Amino acid sequence: MIGSLRGKLVFADPPMILMEVHGVGFELQMPLSDFSELPGPGGDLKVATHLVSREDEMALYGFIKSADRAWFRELVRVPGIGPRLALNIVAQSGVAEFAEQVQAGDVKALTRLPGIGPKTASRLIVELRGRLEGVSAGDPHSASGLALKALVGLGYSRVEARRLLKQVGDPSGRDVEALVREALAGVQAQ
Repeated sequence: MIGSLRGKLVFADPPMILMEVHGVGFELQMPLSDFSELPGPGGDLKVATHLVSREDEMALYGFIKSADRAWFRELVRVPGIGPRLALNIVAQSGVAEFAEQVQAGDVKALTRLPGIGPKTASRLIVELRGRLEGVSAGDPHSASGLALKALVGLGYSRVEARRLLKQVGDPSGRDVEALVREALAGVQAQ
């Protein structure tokens, strides 16, 4: 219903912000990880949003990155995962890391997230396995996205390819060829 908002930040009081759009103030809940990217009061801001409407409340959730909103939407579709827990998961974990843990069935890693017990972790794995690939891919045309595709083309699973690229470190300033070469060099060193 409300896909995004562009306006001025009035104030931020984690996890809530007040944003003014053409004279209308919108209260949004955001992941704590997004607060470091907010401008100062009066600064321009654009957020992707998700509206949750229930009998007793309406809440608007905002995200600096559209990928985080897509991930949030996948999480709230899982039975037993409400918007507040989903927001907490988005704030505490990176989408690629989370998707990797789900694909690998790593209950232990998922239970390290606040509010996630073994049963909830198992439910997340069953419900989300295979559904987070599009969300976690990031920009498929970036150097790291193309390097991921190249490693998968060489026969590595998506989880293995992500792990290899994660070991390479920050991909900025390197082209696809360099990333693939360094990822494969890491395999030979093991």
